[in-house]
Amino acid sequence: MSTVYAIVQRGGGEIAVSSQPDEGATIGVYLPRVEESADQPEEASAPAAGLNRGSETVLLVEDEDGVRKLVHEVLSQRGYTVLQASCPNDALDLSLGHAGKIDLLVTDVVMPQMSGRVLAERLAAARPDMKLLFIPAIPKTAS
Repeated sequence: MSTVYAIVQRGGGEIAVSSQPDEGATIGVYLPRVEESADQPEEASAPAAGLNRGSETVLLVEDEDGVRKLVHEVLSQRGYTVLQASCPNDALDLSLGHAGKIDLLVTDVVMPQMSGRVLAERLAAARPDMKLLFIPAIPKTAS
């Protein structure tokens, strides 16, 4: 919530929170109106050659499609080879089928089938040099 608060404040907005016993909380995010047209998106500037570039292979395991696609895109644009799986069992199969080195496992912590920690432990037996980065779980709000 503190991250959201900081982003909203930087944009000149406000957050209003109200809470009632046995009814939960309501959070309102208010952003200022923008008069400029958003018809033409700005071109993203390409990263400087050699800056923030990688050549390693990353095994990305994330069950949320949007998060997985975003992380894949960012890593690929930075030169990494990305093997992606939407569930731990697919990640195990991918790892077994990949003859080359996998330098980094990027995995969600909370997933169906097994946790990211259990997945990492299973993969470590076959790939002891593989580094590990957990994507923290973000609590989902009820609608």
